[in-house]
Amino acid sequence: MRRLGERWYFLRAARTQRRTRIQEEKEELILEAALDVFATHGFRGSTIDQIAEVAGMSKPNLLYYFRTKEAMHRALIDRVLDSWLDPLREFDAEGSPVSEIRSYIRRKLEMARDFP
Repeated sequence: MRRLGERWYFLRAARTQRRTRIQEEKEELILEAALDVFATHGFRGSTIDQIAEVAGMSKPNLLYYFRTKEAMHRALIDRVLDSWLDPLREFDAEGSPVSEIRSYIRRKLEMARDFP
């Protein structure tokens, strides 16, 4: 974890310039497991041991990819926020305001349906 300005940033462990396919798959597996554990037990009730167990890996192996529970949580929050902002990125400044707003609302409703 490091501090920049007034914010704390949780760094992922074992971060290299270029990740391999296996590293990407392991990170995805860990984040899916973390999502399940956080959804079941809440952030405070979750442990790294629980996440490692759901991911089917050892705690040291999990910590190779994410140093802390907070880092996993931050990665999940960043992913959710990024996906929720995607419909805004599709706005066409040259389009009809009514049409663009309708399209935005449709995309947001689809997201709410597909990712409750």
